[in-house]
Amino acid sequence: MLGYVRDWIYFELIDFAVFNLADTGLTVGCMLLIIFVIFFYKPTDNKKKE
Repeated sequence: MLGYVRDWIYFELIDFAVFNLADTGLTVGCMLLIIFVIFFYKPTDNKKKE
């Protein structure tokens, strides 16, 4: 509708890549999920031990 994306972040002080908020949120969420699975997830054993 506007012809451009509105959620881009550009820092004029640093000549670096332009960030998209949705991509940043997705990347951070995936990193947190990977950290959770590696360090905190412990599968439960629902089988009864005889």
